[in-house]
Amino acid sequence: RDPVEAPDGSIWWTGMWASLAGRLDPETGAMQEYRLPPAARPHSILPDAEGRIWYTGNSNGTIGRLDPQTGLITEFSTQARDPHTAIFHPNGNLYFTAQHAGVLGRLDPRTGELTEIPTRKRPYGIKVGPKGRLWVAYNGTNAIAAMDADTLALEYFDIPDADTRIRRLDIASDGRIW
Repeated sequence: RDPVEAPDGSIWWTGMWASLAGRLDPETGAMQEYRLPPAARPHSILPDAEGRIWYTGNSNGTIGRLDPQTGLITEFSTQARDPHTAIFHPNGNLYFTAQHAGVLGRLDPRTGELTEIPTRKRPYGIKVGPKGRLWVAYNGTNAIAAMDADTLALEYFDIPDADTRIRRLDIASDGRIW
C-alpha cells in the first residue's frame, strides 16, 4: 500500500506480510517499526487527527488502532474476514471495504460501534467525494458505487466495458470520479 503522511509530517507504511507498521521522520531520517498482531497483515494504514494510526487487519478480520506514543494496539473485530481499504470521513467515522467478503463497513472510533453491509463482489478502493458521498471501486465487477455516509445506501454505476476491473479511484477538484 502507498505510504501516507501523518499530521506531524511523519510518513507511515505497512509491512503486510510482516504484520508491522513503520514510521519515517523525513527531517531526521529516523525510522521506527511497530509490530502488530502476527495475523493482522495490514493492507491499509491511515492516521487520525490525534496522531493514532489505523490499519485494516486483512488477515485477521479486524480494524486496528495503534497509539505510537504508547505502542498500545486496540483491535475492533469485524464480521468481514478481510478488511481491505479504509478512509476517514469528515463525520469522524472510518469506512472500509472487505474485498473477498463482499462487505462495506463503518466504524465509529469514539464508541467502537461497527456496522457492516453486504455489497457486490470485491469492493476495493474507497474515497470521500464532494458533499460527503463515499465512492467505492469494484475490482470484481465492472462498477463503482456511491454510498451515503449516514444510511449506507448504495447507488451503483456500471462501467460500459464488462471486462473492466477497478481497483482504485480518485476524485478531481471538479468532483469528477476517475
